[in-house]
Amino acid sequence: MRLGRIGMGHIGLAKMARAFGLMAGLGLAACAQGPDRTPLELEVLNAVREGIRKKTPAEPPVLTRALLNTVPVPQLEMIVERVDLRDYLVPQDLGRGTARRSGDGTPGRIEQWRAVDDITFTFRDGMLVASRGVPFDGLLSAAVAADGQGAAGPARGGARVMQYRGGDNEVFTLSLSCHLENLGPVTLEVVEEVYPTTHLRESCEGAGGTITNDYWVDRRDGRLWQSRQWLGPNTGYIRFRLVHLGLGARKNVTLMRGS
Repeated sequence: MRLGRIGMGHIGLAKMARAFGLMAGLGLAACAQGPDRTPLELEVLNAVREGIRKKTPAEPPVLTRALLNTVPVPQLEMIVERVDLRDYLVPQDLGRGTARRSGDGTPGRIEQWRAVDDITFTFRDGMLVASRGVPFDGLLSAAVAADGQGAAGPARGGARVMQYRGGDNEVFTLSLSCHLENLGPVTLEVVEEVYPTTHLRESCEGAGGTITNDYWVDRRDGRLWQSRQWLGPNTGYIRFRLVHLGLGARKNVTLMRGS
């Protein structure tokens, strides 16, 4: 298929990786080429690693509940798996608090989180729908299966559309067909506290590859405590954990033994 501007063309996962400067096989399940990396792959991975590290030069402290209990604002931990980069995000004020209902008529609760260097991630009901400032991957928008009924995570399977801006300002549209699976209850530990969650898995197929997103949703109030989501062909998967709700926040948790 030809690459097209927004609304004009769609692109498969493997072609999208090449369009963004990657060889097939960098994190795309259906395009894996084995453990050996080519010189081009190594060059691109090093560029991604250095680009991200330049934006986050300081290593975060070792995380403990005692440390978090001194922090006044909520903290969302993010780990970029491909380069083993860890950072902590704070909620962005959207004008009416740190979250708001969508103003475009689309169901779902919008939240935006940012790093100290103004890299931002936007979520709808906990699902990643946009990024700004991430080297090599500019997620402009994503149509996700949010229902706005309170619980985070995908409400159903079906079509998913993601739009990216490439290095030459071309806008690429990636269309996926997703299947939602409930993997059952999981007692999730997050920095010395445990939560009763349901593990949801979203498996999505596109032309030339598959991606898998995982969500751990609190069975009591629908809060998303942890997720693993695919951002794009260069960054790959990011793990998010809601490690702190902020001082004074009401929560119902169980402390781990010995804590």
